[in-house]
Amino acid sequence: MEREIDARLKALGALAKECRDDQQHCREVYPSEIEKRVMVEHLINAAKAQNTLTDVQKGGVRGFDTSMRGYLEKSDFIWDKRLEAAYPSDAFWFLYMRPKAATGRQ
Repeated sequence: MEREIDARLKALGALAKECRDDQQHCREVYPSEIEKRVMVEHLINAAKAQNTLTDVQKGGVRGFDTSMRGYLEKSDFIWDKRLEAAYPSDAFWFLYMRPKAATGRQ
């Protein structure tokens, strides 16, 4: 499980870089790419239950979340509405956000 979390965090780092470098591209890929963050949330919960979540992993998630908040704005649930009940906004806040519109300063 540790390697799975680490691999997904690495992929999320690439998403954060894409959002920093190209806001328009970020808007296009975010709804599908954020699935990795959803999986990380599930894996984190499992690792917590097994007492195997590392401080480095906790920091990686916090770092990703903090960096992404600068590129996102509040939104309705971004996936199919039939899934919304399974993903409450308190734990899955990133599914209730969208990348901000490009400002043209790229």
